[in-house]
Amino acid sequence: MDVRRRTFAMGVGAVTATAGLDALGASSGDEEGLRVRFLGSGSACWEKEPRTSKIFRRYSSVLIDGTFLIDYTWMAADMLPEGCHPTTIVYTHSHGDHYDPRAAVKLGVKHVYLQRGWLLEDAKRDFEKAVETIPTLPDGRTSALPEIHPLDVCVPFALGGYEILPLPGNHWTGKPHEQALIYKVTKRCRDGAVRLLYATDTSGLMSTVFFHGCRKDAPLTAVIMESTGNPVQKFGGMNISHSTASTVNDIFTTYLKPGKGRYMPNPGQPVYLTHIGYYEWGQKTFDEQLPPGLQLAHDGLDVLFRPSQLLA
Repeated sequence: MDVRRRTFAMGVGAVTATAGLDALGASSGDEEGLRVRFLGSGSACWEKEPRTSKIFRRYSSVLIDGTFLIDYTWMAADMLPEGCHPTTIVYTHSHGDHYDPRAAVKLGVKHVYLQRGWLLEDAKRDFEKAVETIPTLPDGRTSALPEIHPLDVCVPFALGGYEILPLPGNHWTGKPHEQALIYKVTKRCRDGAVRLLYATDTSGLMSTVFFHGCRKDAPLTAVIMESTGNPVQKFGGMNISHSTASTVNDIFTTYLKPGKGRYMPNPGQPVYLTHIGYYEWGQKTFDEQLPPGLQLAHDGLDVLFRPSQLLA
């Protein structure tokens, strides 16, 4: 089976609200899986590319089940589904292609989750300034400072019906007290659990991720991985902010072999690559050259991750 040609399409609809999410709400356990919309799939180098270009990519951001965001910038605003107004953002780190307080305030966000050292250093001031510069929201309401929740590495937290585990990313932000984060998002469903690793920005996966994030008693069932470098030739970036001996290829041939205990995806489900660096190749060219098991995400791609049949 050529997994590059499989289509994982779905719609994003409203679900029942639960405590902890003020937007459309988290699932109550009766959903068929975890739904991800890629609002953007590019790295920091796409801002100068015209939006009319066939190769244009927005900054990387995802919408989970129509309920909350992981990262969000002005570039992603036009990719939110109509009628979807998430009020919670979980941030990976403070770089401008992931973190945009003005865009968050304009969206009417009420809850922000980010790493504790960064919060103490800069984040509260950033949001206070954003509220000052955007006193009124597009719908006429007065803007308000969101509640900022500090996160610690390997300390899980509940967000509605989801458990989210912050894990360390291998990425330098320029802030002495900030640790870039990647996340394991767990959703309980009728037929089991979906455990998604969202890993951007990071160059390789640190050992902490394997010990705490993909244990054999709670293996990953889905992976979204950054690939700032050419995903066909390098399987991962090798630049100043993404420098390590591990590449995406190393990770998925050495550590996360499907069905080997730490990574248990459904048959045919690829690893989705995001945070793509600037290349003049279009989506079709990448799709034709990627090896089986890897699929390049694109802006607006909707994916439904179901509980793993291998864990049933």
